[in-house]
Amino acid sequence: MRGENFLTEPRQYERVYSQGISRTSGPVIMKVIPNSLAFSRYGISVSRRVGNAVTRNKVKRRIREILRLSVLNPGWDMVFIARASAAGCDYEWLSKNIRSLLKKEKIVVLGESG
Repeated sequence: MRGENFLTEPRQYERVYSQGISRTSGPVIMKVIPNSLAFSRYGISVSRRVGNAVTRNKVKRRIREILRLSVLNPGWDMVFIARASAAGCDYEWLSKNIRSLLKKEKIVVLGESG
């Protein structure tokens, strides 16, 4: 069962896509918008251009684990969009790019290395 940390409904994704600001770092695009909640939520989007189902799920699992290990400041809705180049990235490179996006927007608690 999905917890409160995830965007679960299409209208939540649509709000972030239409009103959120976009930031890019390497193989990942992050769209982010404030949510006025006591916690942050995120969603992951990986298109078929990234690869077959096994590859797409591997990329999603890596992004989900990176975010699970990060201490996020409350009050944000985020969607992480994987580019086709994400399929060839190892965990460390993907982690470095996602953490740089979170730090730029001051979403991650500083001092946490995860």
